Amino acid sequence: MNKILKGLLVAMLAVSAAQVKIDAATARDCGDNSCNTSCNTSNSCNTGCNDNNSCNTSCNTGCDTDCNTNNNGCGDNSCQASNKTFMMTRSHGVNLSTEYTTFNELVNRKNAEDRFGANFQVAGYYQASHECNKKLAGYFLNGCNTLTFGAGTAADNDVQEGYLVIGNDYKGPATALELRPKQTSWAVLFDYRQDLDKVAKGLYLYANLPVAQARNSLRLNVLSGTGTPVVNTTVDSQENDALYQYLVGNDSAITTAPTTAGGLAQAALTHSKLDRCGREATGVADINLALGYKVLDDENYYIGLALAVVIPTGTEVRSAHLWDAVIGNGKHFGLGFDWDSQATLWSDEDQSLKLNVVGRYRYLFESHENRVPGFSGVDANGNAYDVASAYRLTVPVSALGTAAGTTVTLQPFANIAAQRVRVTPGNEFDGIFGFAYNCGGFTADLGYNLYYRDRENVCGTDCWSENDGKYAMVRQLTNDATAVLVRGALATATAATSFTVGIDGITDGGAAAGTTAIINKGNLDFRAAATPAQLTHSLYGGVGYSFIEWDNPLMLGAFGKYEWSPCNSALEQWSVGAKVGIGF
Repeated sequence: MNKILKGLLVAMLAVSAAQVKIDAATARDCGDNSCNTSCNTSNSCNTGCNDNNSCNTSCNTGCDTDCNTNNNGCGDNSCQASNKTFMMTRSHGVNLSTEYTTFNELVNRKNAEDRFGANFQVAGYYQASHECNKKLAGYFLNGCNTLTFGAGTAADNDVQEGYLVIGNDYKGPATALELRPKQTSWAVLFDYRQDLDKVAKGLYLYANLPVAQARNSLRLNVLSGTGTPVVNTTVDSQENDALYQYLVGNDSAITTAPTTAGGLAQAALTHSKLDRCGREATGVADINLALGYKVLDDENYYIGLALAVVIPTGTEVRSAHLWDAVIGNGKHFGLGFDWDSQATLWSDEDQSLKLNVVGRYRYLFESHENRVPGFSGVDANGNAYDVASAYRLTVPVSALGTAAGTTVTLQPFANIAAQRVRVTPGNEFDGIFGFAYNCGGFTADLGYNLYYRDRENVCGTDCWSENDGKYAMVRQLTNDATAVLVRGALATATAATSFTVGIDGITDGGAAAGTTAIINKGNLDFRAAATPAQLTHSLYGGVGYSFIEWDNPLMLGAFGKYEWSPCNSALEQWSVGAKVGIGF
């Protein structure tokens, strides 16, 4: 029987590995923005990004003054990403170090003959990223934690203000905006391990179900605001700034009536919105199930192999905000295998020192998510459109040549670019290398945790055909801060002579009237919506006690972890928690 089970396990692992290799190659065949596939009717082109996670405007703004703004936080490492519109953070359920401390010793104690052979634990923990992570801010901005706006072609401005316009009554944008992203979360992990020795010696079943809540806070801060107050004057000065109100998607601040008959109206931002307060998500962060077999099982060592499946139960990716909180892996089904091994390095009566080497590999398959691609290209001044591309304004092609007196509504690029895309996360690995010291029922764990996740492959679909070729990038010609009417009204018979539309030939003098560059699929940069490869290192530790003399031993424990990364594509964070378990 054992030989048969071993043979089946090896065969299933080989088939699984071959299938993963084929799927991975197929997924990578798709280019960044040239995926020709029909729109899946089960996944509507409508992103359905309802903002049901409203921000409390009375949030404590004291958290916004705890970072030193003198350091711009510009990354000097080649693996620092920038101008991204999305980041997928590590799922709370992918957490071997939290699971294994103390509990692994309870699981692997020899069970009494009359026991059922089951072990169950509940582990709760709190986790937080670094307080002032300027590298992470640079991930969403232009490599730094601040982004400057200004008139003309000044070299010290990251974005020219004419691309943002900001309503009819705005006299000039703020000097800069600043982000200080931070994530805080809590999670409760339910782990169940069932020995199936009565079916076949060495066979076991494993299940993991994490429930978590995450809060992502960009903590937007507008510096040196110069805008005319457009909202309630009782709030602080930066929330009175029209640039701030545009970035948070405030309707009343942006869609004010034109100051003259006809003119420019500006739609409120609906996707990739920034804010000061946090965005929360709560849910079950995917269920892991595994069927394993101990191919070696000796008194002083064991090796177990398992086939595993990931059942996606987390929250959906909506991209209504630049850094929406997501629980789980983004609704991706996964398959993989586990390696579980332990060796006793030293033992003396009731004491022992053991080495644990554990690894979990998963391949996460393609699924649909709502994301916002970037915009590729540069203008005549050499300014890359990828910098803050989500917030640049577009004009409907149908509005070019509109007669004076007709209101033209400009749309933020994020509004028209947001779409349901195909995302393939690919390979994911979570592994630990650690030591466990036991003395009677006492256990102390200390080890290293390695986490890796592939660069996402993000591909567009034909769903975007409804906007393909129907909009063009716009920049208002006049940068004079006092030219309110020029900003707010069409002074001539055509929209094209009031502002230049195009990718090339944009200068303060303006290109020829009517110069246009239509936004087609080829202009969409899906790399901006893809999370780069993630690699993190962690040191973890834990202490616990198991009442091993009891018929159903009770386990109590505490643990902690510190995680860091060489790149800004993954969170650097710490966590602490406690657990309780029982064997029966």
